Amino acid sequence: MKRNAPLQVVMRTFSLLHRLLYQRSHGRFGAKVNGGEDALLLSTKGRKTGRTHTVPLTYYPDGEHFVLIAASAGADRDPDWYKNLVVHPDVTVQIGSLQQHMRAETVTDPDERERLWRLAVELEDSEKGYEWTQEKTSRLFPVVVLSNTENGSV
Repeated sequence: MKRNAPLQVVMRTFSLLHRLLYQRSHGRFGAKVNGGEDALLLSTKGRKTGRTHTVPLTYYPDGEHFVLIAASAGADRDPDWYKNLVVHPDVTVQIGSLQQHMRAETVTDPDERERLWRLAVELEDSEKGYEWTQEKTSRLFPVVVLSNTENGSV
C-alpha cells in the first residue's frame, strides 16, 4: 500500500463530490474554493484508456489564458490529469455553465514559468499554499497554460 493512500482516497472522494456538484448545478456550486479562488472543471482524454476524465482545479487568469499548477497536494509524482494532457493537450474546460475547447501547454521557458508561478502564488487564497506544498517534494510543479482553440471566450 502506498504511503499516501489515505490522503489519495480523501482527495479522490472530495474531487468526485466537487465535480458532481459543479456539473449538476451548472457551476452555481463549486466554482469557488478555498474561500474565494476560482475553480474550473478540466476534462482530459486518458493517456492509457482514451476515456474522458474530469477534475475540478483552481485556475488563475492571465490575459486570455488560464494558468494551472500541477501540485497534486505535494505528491512526489505529477497528477494524472497533467500526465493526460501532456499526451493529449486538447482539453475541455467548464467555467460556470460554459464549456470551451482549449489547448494545454506546459510552460518550459524558465522566466515565463517563474512569472506565472508568482501570479498563482499571489492570487491563491490559502495559508499553506503552493510555496509550502512545493517544499514537501523534490518534484518541480509543472505550470500549465490553457489557450482558446475556438472563437470567443469562456
